[in-house]
Amino acid sequence: MEALMAYTATMTRQLLRTLPDGTYTFTDVLDDNGIGQEPVPITATVTIAGETATVDFTGSAPQQRGNVNAVYAITLSAVYYVFRCLIGLDVPNNAGCLKPIHIIAPEGERGERHTARGRGRRQRGDGPAHRGRAPGGLGPGLS
Repeated sequence: MEALMAYTATMTRQLLRTLPDGTYTFTDVLDDNGIGQEPVPITATVTIAGETATVDFTGSAPQQRGNVNAVYAITLSAVYYVFRCLIGLDVPNNAGCLKPIHIIAPEGERGERHTARGRGRRQRGDGPAHRGRAPGGLGPGLS
C-alpha cells in the first residue's frame, strides 16, 4: 500500500512541476446561504511552487447559518478531486495525491475548519478551485 501511495504522490509532483509557478486566486459567490439573501463568497488561492501546491481558502465567507458549510473533509475531497482530474493518468485513488498539497481552510465557530460549499443550491461547475487554474476552468459539469 505504501508503494501505491508513493507512486501517486510522485505522479502528483510530476503534474505540479508542469504547472507554472505562481499564485492564482479566484473568488466566486453562492447566491445566498439558504436563509438570508446575501451572497456567500468562496475564495481559493492556489500557489504552485515547484512540485508542491498550497490551496488557501482564506478570504472565504465565515461559517454560515444556512446549509452551505463544508466541513474540512469535504474541502479536502474537493481539492483532491481537482488535482486528481488534472493528473489525467490512470493512477490509484489514494492519499498519495495530497502529499505534495497543503490545504488552508478557515476555522468555524465551533473550532472545526470549514469552507462554504459551492454545491446544493447552485451547481455551476466552475467554482474557485477549478477557475483559479486556467481561464474556463475544467469545463462544464465538473464541480
